[in-house]
Amino acid sequence: MFVGLGAMLAVILIGCTGPADSDSEGHPAETASGTGPGSSDVQPRDDLLDEHALEWSRTEQLSDKQLRVYFFMGNPKCYGARAEVDESPKAIKITVIEGRLPNGPTNCVLDATEASILIMLDAPIATRSITPP
Repeated sequence: MFVGLGAMLAVILIGCTGPADSDSEGHPAETASGTGPGSSDVQPRDDLLDEHALEWSRTEQLSDKQLRVYFFMGNPKCYGARAEVDESPKAIKITVIEGRLPNGPTNCVLDATEASILIMLDAPIATRSITPP
């Protein structure tokens, strides 16, 4: 039940921030973190429980092969995240996955935290679009 409510809260908070800005070709605009580079980065985890996809709000290009993706997630004491990336010659599709930590607290406060995750790409971004799946 807490995972479902946390996901709903994250969706509500994302809706309150408005849609991500985009450039003239519909690519999400690159924006910098308001709290300093890397301060909201989460370490990707592959041991999460009750996983579900989250909507991400924006991206920041760090180099020709590295992105930072911003999203809202549950309390980091209780939840973790990872990203799945599908690269093609024309697009980079990113899915952010959230899940409960295996040894995290059973009861968590329902709050949403802005977080980010670093993504290393196989090929340069170049003119490819960056989109959710």
